[in-house]
Amino acid sequence: MKTKLFLLSILSLLTSTGFSLNATYNPANKTKVITVGFNEFWFEGVEITNTSTENLDITYTLIQNDTLSDCFFTMCASGTCKANVPQTGNLNTIGAGQTGWLKLHTSTGTTVGSNIFKFILSDGGSQDDTLTLIINVLDLSSTQTIIEEPKETMELLRNTVSEKLLVTINDKFGNDNTLSIVNMSGAEVQSYAVGAAMNNLDISTLPPGIYFVNYRNSSATITKRFVVY
Repeated sequence: MKTKLFLLSILSLLTSTGFSLNATYNPANKTKVITVGFNEFWFEGVEITNTSTENLDITYTLIQNDTLSDCFFTMCASGTCKANVPQTGNLNTIGAGQTGWLKLHTSTGTTVGSNIFKFILSDGGSQDDTLTLIINVLDLSSTQTIIEEPKETMELLRNTVSEKLLVTINDKFGNDNTLSIVNMSGAEVQSYAVGAAMNNLDISTLPPGIYFVNYRNSSATITKRFVVY
């Protein structure tokens, strides 16, 4: 009798709390926090990698939406972008071993504060996860603004280029990290293995437009915007 009661208690606990999706996340804690200045445009979010052997179909539901009045957003779910941030929607199907994402194009104004978005992700069954995006807006030109010095830095020699993009990386964690270029839809168009030094990237095959270069190591991701003309 005690064994049956114990098993019933475990079953009740599992059905009430649900299971996580068959996926890993970047960042691993499912929370992306960025800090941007006034009148800037930024593109960031959370990547979702399908760890199962089957396709992963994810729906999202917005459960928290606290925003500044002069910030504007476009949400991209694995390449499908929609103006503003919809209350519900679907990510494009993520194949086995493939990566999708939930990201925001953010256009800031001149109000200091935070924009907070929280989503429930579901596979249509009992499995779900919570994902959070936080965009802090600061007056980065103010001498009173204090920002923690990052452990890694990445600089672009020029952010308007046509054939070569020169990227300088200072990373205390060492070499053998990843640098990727994504377009405005959030799709990765080029990827490089780079070291903690100067990297001259060939971008001559990229069509004119706005792109983002992401530097990633085991602990952080740094993003810079550049324009190909």
